Amino acid sequence: MQESSNVLVVSAGFRPELLETPRKMGLRVALVDERPPADGALYDDFLPASATDEDAVVHAVKRYLDDGGRVDAVACVFDGSIHAAAAVCDELGLPGNSREAVRNMRDKYRSWQVLSAAGLPVPLTALATSEAEAVAAGERIGYPLVMKPQASAASQGVVKVNDRDALVAGYRMIAGLFTEATFGAGDTAVPNVGSLLFYPGAHGVLLQEYVEGFELSLDVVYTEDAHTFLGYIDKPQVWAEPYFAETVFVSPTHLPAATQRELEDITVRALRASGATVGAAHVEFRISPAGPKIIEVNGRIGGPSLFVQESLHLAGGVWGPEQYFSAVTGRGITAPTHPTTTGHAGFTSVPVVGTGRIARFEGEAEVRAMPGVRDIRWVMREGQYVPEGFPRNPSVMFAHILATGPTHAGLADTLTRAQQTLRAVMEP
Repeated sequence: MQESSNVLVVSAGFRPELLETPRKMGLRVALVDERPPADGALYDDFLPASATDEDAVVHAVKRYLDDGGRVDAVACVFDGSIHAAAAVCDELGLPGNSREAVRNMRDKYRSWQVLSAAGLPVPLTALATSEAEAVAAGERIGYPLVMKPQASAASQGVVKVNDRDALVAGYRMIAGLFTEATFGAGDTAVPNVGSLLFYPGAHGVLLQEYVEGFELSLDVVYTEDAHTFLGYIDKPQVWAEPYFAETVFVSPTHLPAATQRELEDITVRALRASGATVGAAHVEFRISPAGPKIIEVNGRIGGPSLFVQESLHLAGGVWGPEQYFSAVTGRGITAPTHPTTTGHAGFTSVPVVGTGRIARFEGEAEVRAMPGVRDIRWVMREGQYVPEGFPRNPSVMFAHILATGPTHAGLADTLTRAQQTLRAVMEP
């Protein structure tokens, strides 16, 4: 793969500052998005288009090329746009994952079909497009089971159900997400993030056997002939079932080296089965009594709007976005060097409790005084209205807290206490 210097980025996503990475690498950045970031230094050229509409993105890129622009490589860190990035690669003959490979990762039912056919460990899964199909699938799989949208992210609509009545309610809740562009009304309405993350034509409801066990994720950057594992993120939290809001994250994992090697082998096999050739993946597992099972294969770096990459960098010494841009531009990928901190790194995402308007935040000084706390990234502001809660609306995390600590258990405890201390006080 020839090294390139002109990279097309499809969508700045929820965190435009990640574009600082390709700029620092000396890459020339052409950005496709609905509107440009406030900081014009993050890109060289701006191509206005809906970054979730592959036809609009391809049209904008072709117009850019006709006007003398140049594109040598394509990158995307936003779930809702990776299919559009694949369309550009296919249309222009550029290196990158194909439309089919992206669908094999973004469409969770298609992903299950591909991975199970390859003999990989996945939960028993069914797809329903009606209540009757959902009820029949529930009877085949057995209770408890997990329901989720066929293609979304951020645990939106993911619910554990224990019987037929809960299954019917879950189906109606998830199916309704596909038709709502916003939650709330008037000045207090907020976007349904799912409308940006749903995959075209994948509007069914997924039913999966419930997998007991510890949950974690593995981030990897890859080319056709190399893989760099950026690191693991454990999720040492008590799940507030029946929902699955992810709130506590610690790296590196506490799992033994043999289990890590097994998960890495499964990940490589999963990418090959999906047809992935160049890019990044965030693979989620549960370690069941019978062994590991793949929950999802996400075709981008983990948590670009959270502190996932910062945690992996602090704990493992590698900056994932740089590795990703190096891979897609043909510069090659390298193995992690050394941690930039001793011990562990991680973060907690702090949710709003209830609905209404945020009157004020409390507990910031106490959290900043906790040993190991490095940063608080605010997502919401005072006066902001939250009309709908989890699981329909996943945009309920008002802050993310980054911390380090000498031990896995100690850091998990610090993050849990920080989450309980920082509060958003709500008013109707």
